[in-house]
Amino acid sequence: MTYPFQLEFEEVLPGFNIGPNQSKPTPLYPTAMCVINEQPQIPLKDRVIQDSQAWDITFYWRVWGVVSNAITPDHWDCNIYLLRLDKPGVWSKTQPLAYSVATPGPDDYMKQITVPPSNTAGGVPLGVYKLHTSVDLIGTGIYPVTMVGEGPVMKFYKP
Repeated sequence: MTYPFQLEFEEVLPGFNIGPNQSKPTPLYPTAMCVINEQPQIPLKDRVIQDSQAWDITFYWRVWGVVSNAITPDHWDCNIYLLRLDKPGVWSKTQPLAYSVATPGPDDYMKQITVPPSNTAGGVPLGVYKLHTSVDLIGTGIYPVTMVGEGPVMKFYKP
């Protein structure tokens, strides 16, 4: 089972559009989005993660428009932020994704970020968190292009 949530975007560049990745069914995923997956998947439990389980977030979006093929930014940064609710703290992870210049476009993007289990190095410490994500286009030189998403409350625990 997966847990999808929407990415809201702001692009201030005329002729540069962001929307749904066409590899996902349109009615279920009507806009740019993120999906949480638990590994291994346990039905309806993607927001409660045992300390021995890895998990991932997959980002999906599409870019099109006359300007999208004319600019040459460096890359996209896909970011995960977990704001700790049971005591102060923030956990985060960022991974880059190359900017594609397909002529004439549009370009579908997908980036999966896998997070190791809590009981290993790099995992999320046990606790209760609120998930936030962002995607930033880096190196446009002129205009900011960004997307943000607000995910669910998640709990990482030792059974």
